[in-house]
Amino acid sequence: MAFSSGTSKKAIAEIIVSQLDADTMATVIVPIDPPVKYAIYVATDLELTSVLKRLDNVTRQLSGSVLVYSGTSRTGIRISAIKTGQGNSNSAAVVSATLKLIQPAAAIFSGISGALYDLPFGTVVIAEYVYDYESAEIGDKKAARSKSLAPNQRLLQIAGESLQQAIAGIPKIVMRPIASGEKLLRLQSGGEFEWVKLIASDAAVVEMEGLGFLRACEFADVPGLIVRSVSDHLLDKTAANDVHNQPSAAGNAATVAMGIIDSIEELSNSDAG
Repeated sequence: MAFSSGTSKKAIAEIIVSQLDADTMATVIVPIDPPVKYAIYVATDLELTSVLKRLDNVTRQLSGSVLVYSGTSRTGIRISAIKTGQGNSNSAAVVSATLKLIQPAAAIFSGISGALYDLPFGTVVIAEYVYDYESAEIGDKKAARSKSLAPNQRLLQIAGESLQQAIAGIPKIVMRPIASGEKLLRLQSGGEFEWVKLIASDAAVVEMEGLGFLRACEFADVPGLIVRSVSDHLLDKTAANDVHNQPSAAGNAATVAMGIIDSIEELSNSDAG
């Protein structure tokens, strides 16, 4: 197909679209069957594996351009697990698309994180709220314009019960603010780390997907919660340490996420009764 040099981009697009048939243009959104009640989102394959290990009878389904895994928890609850990829932009896009498809009663983002302070490896942090540490005004000086998002308050209250209960294999669970941005921090020094300390001094960990996840949940009117486990302390982030620490941290986050879903179900059933 040839175009003259004076043809506008809009005209080219219209011509190309006119040549496509309906089947080519259609994005096939296939309903999850059987339906699921909850969705757990993760950023990486490692974190996805940790969730899937806690589900039985797992199936996978390509709906649109997103691969959705669905299975049944040990307590009989239907759950979907979806990988977003790393970063808030990816998270927002994938979560927005799949929440419309799944329409869960609640969604949880589960995964690993870097501790900003001296939390023990494997500690699980339930995000009380999330700082956008990259929100700033850049001029002669860098000025803070930090924004934050809060997870669903009902889910936070239910998750708070996890702080009062011992969960097998989990060394510690805390409810603290977290910081989120597109950059992968590896050092407890330098300008970016000092900036995070300045505008998010009470944040326990730093991660890369929470803001996008919560914003998508907010627009879809789906209750959302973030569960992160400490896999490193930034200074000790090496390939060798990641191989050792990340699987157990991802497993801790997935275990607590499943526990919170069980608590939501128990409360919902008691309310219904």
